[in-house]
Amino acid sequence: MIITECYNRNMTQITPFGAALRYFRRSQKRLTQPKLADKLGVSQAMISKIEKGKGDGSAELREKIVEYFGVSYDEFLKVGRQEIDGTAGPITEETVERMVSKAIAKQSPLGSIEAHVK
Repeated sequence: MIITECYNRNMTQITPFGAALRYFRRSQKRLTQPKLADKLGVSQAMISKIEKGKGDGSAELREKIVEYFGVSYDEFLKVGRQEIDGTAGPITEETVERMVSKAIAKQSPLGSIEAHVK
């Protein structure tokens, strides 16, 4: 049986975006909510609200979060849905390579140019 809805302790429905944020924050970057909030320039309360399904944040914030983790918006939501229905597994090697490439490009002064040339 696939569970299509997931609720936290307060019976607030957890969204795929919130589930993905929690997964990536904990599993991929091993960050606390306050550390991630600091890196994104938002409050820890906002990160908590998103993870708990009490809010999604602005479109700009969602875009910033997805970009920070170096995956596409679709990949991010896919992981969130998998977290909710219990089918999440390790991130593929292809996704890790893409994340590393994006991180390297961000550090390079030509990073944005290199991304467009490829």
